[in-house]
Amino acid sequence: MEIEAKISAMGFTLPELPVVKTRRVRATRSGNLVFLAGHGPYKDGGYPFKGPVPEAITVEEAGRATRYNALALLATLKGTIGDLDQVTRILKVVAFVNAVPGFNRASEVANGCSELLMDLYGERGRHSRSAIAVAGLGLDICCETEMVVEVADSGTGR
Repeated sequence: MEIEAKISAMGFTLPELPVVKTRRVRATRSGNLVFLAGHGPYKDGGYPFKGPVPEAITVEEAGRATRYNALALLATLKGTIGDLDQVTRILKVVAFVNAVPGFNRASEVANGCSELLMDLYGERGRHSRSAIAVAGLGLDICCETEMVVEVADSGTGR
C-alpha cells in the first residue's frame, strides 16, 4: 500500500465515486492493460471545478483540478486491480480542457495530473500524453482525463 500511503502523505484521499448508472464502465482490463474512461475533477462528493478556461476558472486552478482527475482515475483503478502498487507503468494520459476559443495552454492544465502521477510512481509514472482544448465537457467541468495503465499480473478483467 505504498502508493496509498504517498497519497495520504500528500494530504489527499481517493474519492468514493458515484455508481455508474449506464451501460458504460469506468475501466476495461485486457491482460496487463487497464483502459480508464474519462474522469473529471471529483472532490467532496461533486464536481466543483466548472466552466471554460480561462474565462470561468484560471489556468492555475484548472491545473490543480486535474490532480483530482488523477485521484478519481486512481480510485477506479484500485477498484479494478485491488492494489495501486500493482501498477508497473502509466502508459498514456489524455487530457481534455474545457476552454474558450483560441486557448492554447491545455498542456499547462494537464500538468497537474501528470505531476501527481510522477510524484506517486516516479519513473513508472512517466507517460506519453495528449492535451486537447475542447468547446465544452459534460457537467460543465473544466477538465477530463483518461488513462492507460500497465499492471503486474493479468488476472481477470472487469
